[in-house]
Amino acid sequence: MPVQIIEGREIADLISMKEAIIQMEWAFEKIYNNSKKIPIRSNIEFNETDSILVMPGFIEKHPYFICKVINISSSRKPSISGTINVYSIRSGNLLAIMDAGSITQLRTGAASGLATKYLSNEDSMFLCVFGTGAQAFSQIEAILEVRNISNVGIVSTSDSKSLDFSKKIRKFFSIDCYPLDPHKIPQNSIICTATTSQLPLFHDTDIPNGCHINAIGSYKAFSREIPSGIVIRSKVVVDDLKSCSIEAGDLIIPENEKRWSMEKIHCELGELVLGLASARENNEEVTLFKSVGNVIQDLAIVNRIMDQLGKN
Repeated sequence: MPVQIIEGREIADLISMKEAIIQMEWAFEKIYNNSKKIPIRSNIEFNETDSILVMPGFIEKHPYFICKVINISSSRKPSISGTINVYSIRSGNLLAIMDAGSITQLRTGAASGLATKYLSNEDSMFLCVFGTGAQAFSQIEAILEVRNISNVGIVSTSDSKSLDFSKKIRKFFSIDCYPLDPHKIPQNSIICTATTSQLPLFHDTDIPNGCHINAIGSYKAFSREIPSGIVIRSKVVVDDLKSCSIEAGDLIIPENEKRWSMEKIHCELGELVLGLASARENNEEVTLFKSVGNVIQDLAIVNRIMDQLGKN
């Protein structure tokens, strides 16, 4: 059987964001229940802006195992490139090679969508997005699937980027979207940070009560998008405790400052999915979902794609 090559433009035809969010329910259940068996990814840093991540992933009694290899560079667009090799558990044969950048973008957005469903106020109508890249786009797409958003505010490093990205979002989603002053975030907002910043993007005082934050840009121990004050204020939920304790600078830095502790993490997202932990308890809470990504999220998307390919 020939190896199937699945390019980026084909992935959106094989799985929608709505379906990806459903797949994340499976992924985070498996991450929580199999954390000890999931290998830690290898991170090879070339320099301050370029690195390679190597991630093998499998779940027992499952037909596929995968190996994801991606190059991440903040100095180019797209910032993520690479492949996901899909193998048969039974035969060991390579079955498919898939575009890793597209799958990463999709599953990262879907994870934020799932976290937002559990942790944001149900009546949240304003979305604030830091960043204007592919990840920012998928964050918007996912949040629109789970909340009735009426307005989207964009924060970027330049006015021109904010304006251009706002126009793109208005055209694609037919929603009111415009550049936003980060000091004027409305109460009960949903906030997504999808940048390559190594320093906090805002001040503690910029975030009103009732907001939910998806922090997905930082994946290194020395960089962060979220200030320590927000981490201290928030109910913190993580994608994977093991990975976040090694890679999530948003959490590691305040712990190193001795202002906060990993022991204060409320739970993993999988515990919310399984009903083992409480979600938002009142409308005034600030909730924070910190994600560094897990290869089982990729496996969940691969599952759906392989199922679709089997039908064709």
